Amino acid sequence: MTFLVLVADIAGLEWLVRVMNILTTMINAVANKRRLNRNCELDLITIGKMPVRKSLYDERILQNDHKSLNLLIMAKIQFARGIDEAVVPDVRLTRAKTGESGTATFVFINPQILAQDGKDEVTGMYLIDEEGEIVIKEVQGKFVNGKPESLEAIYVMKSNDEWDRFMRFMERYAENNGLGLSKS
Repeated sequence: MTFLVLVADIAGLEWLVRVMNILTTMINAVANKRRLNRNCELDLITIGKMPVRKSLYDERILQNDHKSLNLLIMAKIQFARGIDEAVVPDVRLTRAKTGESGTATFVFINPQILAQDGKDEVTGMYLIDEEGEIVIKEVQGKFVNGKPESLEAIYVMKSNDEWDRFMRFMERYAENNGLGLSKS
């Protein structure tokens, strides 16, 4: 399998291209329900003064490098699979005094998914990061004068593990979106 990629003359960009090609190879292998080839060829054609380089990476390197792919997965929220929501929500947290349960209430004012004139249907709320995803199936819409204004979702956490997992997601999401925590 050969990949042809244009790379700008910027330090560190070659590593990103390599990781993206590894990801593409892994996705194609899964999609085609087959194992990765013993060798995957990677061609880099550059722009600027960098020379053309051709490298061969064997399967062992690919298997070790898949751990690096986590760096490329940013924390994001989706209402329909594959469509990232750009609007940052207001998130309110509550936790029981015993610490064994808690809730997170998300309120999105004028989210992009509602501005698409019904092209994509809200199928739930998906909190996606490098650890996987948290799925919230119940999402409610609020309408004013017959027009959608906001979406609200409540995530109920029933254990300390669920709370900790959610907080790890929120830390990543806050870092990616410049959010902060204010206690009331």
